[in-house]
Amino acid sequence: MLYKKFFDHLPDAALIFRGSDGSIVDANEAAAAAFGCKRGELLEKDFYSLHISEDVLSIVSGMDELSPPRVIETAHRSPGAAEMPAIVKLSCAVVNDEKIFFCTVRQRIGNIQLQKERSLAAKLALVEERERRRIAEGIHDHIGQSLAIARLKLGALKKAVPMESALSTLDDINALIEEAIKNTRSLTFELSPPILYDLGFGAAVEWLGEQLLEKNGVGFNLVNRLNPKSLGEELRIILFTTVRELFFNIVKHAGAKKVNILVQKLGDKVQVEVADDGAGFDTTLIGPGCRKNEGFGLFSIHERLEHLGGRLEILSEPGHGTRVTIEAPLTNRD
Repeated sequence: MLYKKFFDHLPDAALIFRGSDGSIVDANEAAAAAFGCKRGELLEKDFYSLHISEDVLSIVSGMDELSPPRVIETAHRSPGAAEMPAIVKLSCAVVNDEKIFFCTVRQRIGNIQLQKERSLAAKLALVEERERRRIAEGIHDHIGQSLAIARLKLGALKKAVPMESALSTLDDINALIEEAIKNTRSLTFELSPPILYDLGFGAAVEWLGEQLLEKNGVGFNLVNRLNPKSLGEELRIILFTTVRELFFNIVKHAGAKKVNILVQKLGDKVQVEVADDGAGFDTTLIGPGCRKNEGFGLFSIHERLEHLGGRLEILSEPGHGTRVTIEAPLTNRD
């Protein structure tokens, strides 16, 4: 299974646990090594009994399925080992009405190795996105087309069968197929929006604004001055996922009424500016480089942009909204 191979071979310690009691559902070998026990022994423990800081535990208690990945820099040690700086990343999903958490722990290491890990993480992100796109295209090309053909044949059958009782049943079947087509189309876009590849980054941001902002009562205005062919695949994917995280944060935390987005080319760079009129926050709480106890997903954005040679700038004050500026070099073209 692709997920299992990916999970088992992650270089970071990785755990999946239940939010209700902390019971560990799965763990990779790197996690067993990090926590100083065998994998089977780790699966008998609960997350809350491990050597995890109180900051991490408080983040777990406050997360829900709409929260973007949360990252915190803390100290971690396995039993009998000295403390080492570590980066803990948490994600949450709700499965059968229960919170399920995915956690990775990465020890901070030297700059050369860190750059290698950033490069690997970026490559893994691209592999994941390409796999999502392959699945989305498969759903569209096979399941979607089969449902469309079934709907056409059902329409022809309805015309050929005059019985009133049969017509009622056919109407019910047709309604089910229509709903399946709608859900299939929605799933395809959620997995990997085709518009990002067919019409470009600007069009994809506009679609994302309609799906995430407007549907949650937040108005937005997009000014796109970028040629759709200006961005290569890696840069396009990273910028799109970055904007998606920012939109999630605005919906979840900002309480904004309006968002302005500017996409433009500045010399040999692309610049994306996202400004909201929401609650704002004290930027000193996240520290220089966005590396400590940030609840806004800024750490992962910073890491991605550093890999590309880009930068992230955040201007915000409590009660005065937030402006996030992203820049990255246009060195990767299609």
